[in-house]
Amino acid sequence: MEQSQEQIEAGPAKFMTLGIYTLVESKLNPRRQYNVDRIKDLADSITSVGMIEPLVVRLNGQPKGTADSRFEIIAGSRRFRAAKIAGVEEVPVLIREMTDQQALEIMVIENNQREDTNALEEAEGYERLMGLGYGLDRLAERIGRSHKYIYDRIKLLQLVPEAKKQVLAGSVSAGHAILLARLRPDEQKRAMDEDYGGLWENEQLLWDPKDHGDIQPVKTRSVRELQAWIDEHVRFDRNAQVNQDLFPETAVAVKDAQEMKLKVIQITHDYVVKPDAKEGNKERIYSERTWRLADGSKGHKTCENGATGVIVVGPDRGAAYKVCVNKDCDVHWGKERREREKGKAEVAKSKGALQAQRSHEKYKREQEQREKCQVEWKAARKAILGACVAKVKSSIPGILAEAIYRRFRNPDLKDAQLLLGKKWKTAEDLLQLFAMTVLVDEYDEWNAFDSFPARAKRLGVDVKEILKAAQSIKTYPEPTCTKCGCTELKACAGGCSW
Repeated sequence: MEQSQEQIEAGPAKFMTLGIYTLVESKLNPRRQYNVDRIKDLADSITSVGMIEPLVVRLNGQPKGTADSRFEIIAGSRRFRAAKIAGVEEVPVLIREMTDQQALEIMVIENNQREDTNALEEAEGYERLMGLGYGLDRLAERIGRSHKYIYDRIKLLQLVPEAKKQVLAGSVSAGHAILLARLRPDEQKRAMDEDYGGLWENEQLLWDPKDHGDIQPVKTRSVRELQAWIDEHVRFDRNAQVNQDLFPETAVAVKDAQEMKLKVIQITHDYVVKPDAKEGNKERIYSERTWRLADGSKGHKTCENGATGVIVVGPDRGAAYKVCVNKDCDVHWGKERREREKGKAEVAKSKGALQAQRSHEKYKREQEQREKCQVEWKAARKAILGACVAKVKSSIPGILAEAIYRRFRNPDLKDAQLLLGKKWKTAEDLLQLFAMTVLVDEYDEWNAFDSFPARAKRLGVDVKEILKAAQSIKTYPEPTCTKCGCTELKACAGGCSW
């Protein structure tokens, strides 16, 4: 039987039955996502045995006796929704007087006990409590979770919008989301890229979707696979403030090194670092063969040349060690130094070995120049392909449009259409589109800066002029003899027998 508000306000907490129309869900509740099937199952249970556990409610603060005066549900929103589906008119409630802070704490605790609570909504609840004065330690104690668990959940609020959307939709698990949230926004977007990122992979089908005009379906990789991708493709920023919860030993090691004004260098167990992990890096990353452990542990002596090395890429990413990279150090590099000196003596006696050394140095210079070419080639992509667009629009005629379009669908088609700035309407438009698609595909080849200029020249596009306008690279430097200054194309004048 329903009771009046005057009777309810007489005590701090009362148990009674209220009409379901007098109840409203709280706006404080961070939970927004509900599993419809589970709500229906709960409604069936209520129909069969009734509502066993009462809802926890409070007055919503509106003047009593007014149309807006209701009882605000603090705990039991799922049961409330199920009761409405079951057609229940009255429900048991426990009415308590409480502040917004107390109400929010109850909601967060109840949601935390549900298996189907979305991780983002859980994070929003924790953030609201911290905004009301809860510290991380107190919150962890009240919720019954670890300090790291609370930190990881709150960190989810730093996900980029697309990642949040995937989490709310259930396409990405909390484990995936936690790993993504630890990255910068640009790194999150790169990890979520369907073509190059580590979050998605193509589903293996019994047929090729392109043969049927379908889009290639993708699925999420496992959390472990995503972590492995991040380790190899996202460089750990050892200059940023190292998180003490995730890397406690590294945080201490880096802080101690900075206070003692010692070097903190980048190291890796890998022999080769992925190109995308090197983007934006201006300092050397010491590979596995260029550093030695110097922490004083068994089999690893200390030395006066020791530095703090942080693994920025690959296995053990984020860990810190005392290392030695000084190749003149007798403690860690004595054997290598002696072999190096012996090798130098032998090379000095062997003309063939000297030539091999020159060839190696030449190859190294060309490789460095080639890497610069790749960077500038990528930067000039829009300008060069833009010039090709103008030529394609004015010079490509043709037919057989529809048959080619159905067969010739790949990711570069969309890129080419964006560059052209129009959709095809005629056969001539379509062949322009496919011609541009071929150019886009060829432009992105690994050796495009060698092969593409000739293709562009046939269209009347001078790639070299565009690269110059974009402050492009210079031509490959011509190897020069250090003895007399001659080159491979200039006759020797000093007797070095080039």
